[in-house]
Amino acid sequence: RDLFPVHVCNRLSELHDTAWIHDWKHTHDALVDAFGKDYEARGLIVARSGGSGGGSRMDCGSGNGKNGGVLGSGSAAQVHRGTLTIPADISGGSINDTSSSPRTRTRNVAIKVLHPNTRQLVARDLDLMRHVAHFVDRCIPLKIVKMLSLPRAVSNFADTVERQVDLRIEGRNLTSFRRNFGCIGYYCEGDEFTTSS
Repeated sequence: RDLFPVHVCNRLSELHDTAWIHDWKHTHDALVDAFGKDYEARGLIVARSGGSGGGSRMDCGSGNGKNGGVLGSGSAAQVHRGTLTIPADISGGSINDTSSSPRTRTRNVAIKVLHPNTRQLVARDLDLMRHVAHFVDRCIPLKIVKMLSLPRAVSNFADTVERQVDLRIEGRNLTSFRRNFGCIGYYCEGDEFTTSS
């Protein structure tokens, strides 16, 4: 509020507090694309509300349960509540264990799915930024422009943003975090249930 008018800050705060929820159909289609039509038979169950859930806003701070199985939604993805049933011999400890069968363990999990077209929109925006950076770098013969090295700055920014929309990297980081720091209250299945989308 020191740099921008209050009305601008209030409007921008809505981006943080509320987000669009994509349709359940998109979530289901993304899970089928990633894990196959039998993802539920393989033990991954996603909690969902009775309606489609699409096109509505989510009040992430309300905790009112109106959003069904959606735990949160952001600019690139949304997170669903779910369970994963796995053989007991690979499940390890008892983090969020909800099963009573000695042969399987059912764990509460968070399932993160990119919003529709996120990867394509990011690629388009980064291409535009690269073209503008190269154009400015070539066409404006000022030393200050050359010192900024806009193409390299855009390249560094693109590397960071592209990693944000590859959920495999987040999965590997969570696995590494759990290995390094022990129990943190979630279960990460590893490569079988971790994909880029």
